[in-house]
Amino acid sequence: MNKLVITLGATMIALGGAAQAQEPKLIACYQRVLVPAQYDVKKILVKEPERKYIKRNGRIELLEYAAIYREEKTLVKDEYYVMQEISCE
Repeated sequence: MNKLVITLGATMIALGGAAQAQEPKLIACYQRVLVPAQYDVKKILVKEPERKYIKRNGRIELLEYAAIYREEKTLVKDEYYVMQEISCE
């Protein structure tokens, strides 16, 4: 029994010493990047485009007012993080 304990102890010391002798090797460097959430956006018409004749400065002018829309957003995918590889300096 004592012989087994001594053998195990010697093996552990040998393995521990070998593991400490090796230095870690730098393989790559990364940074954490946030990918924003993705939405499906629908435009909903609130007011039609409009044209009006207006009399000013001694002339008649045709003015056009653009259509008015509101946006309705639906979440497609939540935001998440990715690891982007960068140069190690």
